[in-house]
Amino acid sequence: MARASERKPNIRVFLDIRGFSGNPSRITELLGIEPDESWSKGDIVPAKFVSGRVIYDKSKSIKRKYSCWTIRASLKKYSFNMEDYIKDIIKKIAPVRNKFKKLPKSVNLMLCVWIDIYSPKESAPSLGLSIETMKFLSSINATLDIDISFVLSDRLQAVFK
Repeated sequence: MARASERKPNIRVFLDIRGFSGNPSRITELLGIEPDESWSKGDIVPAKFVSGRVIYDKSKSIKRKYSCWTIRASLKKYSFNMEDYIKDIIKKIAPVRNKFKKLPKSVNLMLCVWIDIYSPKESAPSLGLSIETMKFLSSINATLDIDISFVLSDRLQAVFK
């Protein structure tokens, strides 16, 4: 277990539906639940600021390469267990699980887990999944994508150059 003085990994978990043509509102209508975010292929990527720096500059008119419909995990309390975040998403979509079978075969249903670790001393989150969670993801034909990034401070980046 991590000490309070250690920085916690940044964990972001979301369910993406990609690979469909047309407006994401069609997915909303089919499933009967509202996404946390959605966009259409060709939409302009909004400017994004991280630590005061522009990551995506709106003036460069970067366009989305695919349409997407997203539900995000939103835990009230931080957890080092990845499955807690996934179960939060499952709670949101479980009532309509059978409607996922009506999605076009061309869609890519992906459960994405992004973990940013900022320090070598940081405790890594648990990546295990229960049989029930794996069965649920399989029942809606979801793939699982886990990305773990080790984000080095500017000082550490200079050491590794």
